[in-house]
Amino acid sequence: MKKFLEKIQKLPEDKRKIILWATVIIIGVGFFVWYFKNIKLVPVDKEKLQSDLKLQDLKEDLKNLPKFELPKF
Repeated sequence: MKKFLEKIQKLPEDKRKIILWATVIIIGVGFFVWYFKNIKLVPVDKEKLQSDLKLQDLKEDLKNLPKFELPKF
């Protein structure tokens, strides 16, 4: 491992950047694959979600807000 790192350190900067970004991309793709493989989608009950969020109360509260008007100059 030590010799491998020394070999990379002796390369020109352009090649080291290519190796760095290739490694970052490969690790990133690996994380995305792992994430989407482990994500579990659960069906959502629409009525229960609306009642939990109290959307009807929110709509009423929004209707009762005072109107904001900019002063005319």
